[in-house]
Amino acid sequence: MGRRRPKGVSALGLIKPELPTLVRSPPTGEGWIHEIKNDGYRTLIVIDQGRVRDFSRPGRDWTISPRGRGVRQALLRVFCFRPPHLNGHDLRRTPLMERRAALRKLIKPGPCSPIQFSDHADCDGARFFRAAADLGLEGIIFKRASSLYRGGPSRNWLKTKNMVESEFETPTPGLCRD
Repeated sequence: MGRRRPKGVSALGLIKPELPTLVRSPPTGEGWIHEIKNDGYRTLIVIDQGRVRDFSRPGRDWTISPRGRGVRQALLRVFCFRPPHLNGHDLRRTPLMERRAALRKLIKPGPCSPIQFSDHADCDGARFFRAAADLGLEGIIFKRASSLYRGGPSRNWLKTKNMVESEFETPTPGLCRD
């Protein structure tokens, strides 16, 4: 028996998210695009016949309930970066840059919009990562521009994190008496 599709999911169903591989340094060479790594929850947003549903990576329904509770209520911004399917069409065999172009056409730009397109840079990855570190950003996601969508861990999608270390003295109870 196959796994049942959650109510409200399109005929293409939920798909396994593509997961970036953590690397120590940015990839070299041409053919990579770079995006700022935003901290937050990754969700699959499905719009089917006007009904919007939010699903977590493992497929839990995070849609707002009729009582007004749900994850989407707490989100300040949604950053969209690559659709695996759009308007009922499976785009997983479409190169990344074509999928991004299709998504870009749907999102109305504006700094105050709750829905943002996660833009990218096409430049030297190491230089982009250093600039992000100088700004105190969490890290960078590097994506192979010609890659097709493949659910699960991927070497076509890499991430570097900006590790900031600090030293703190932690008092131990009972040892901090004057």
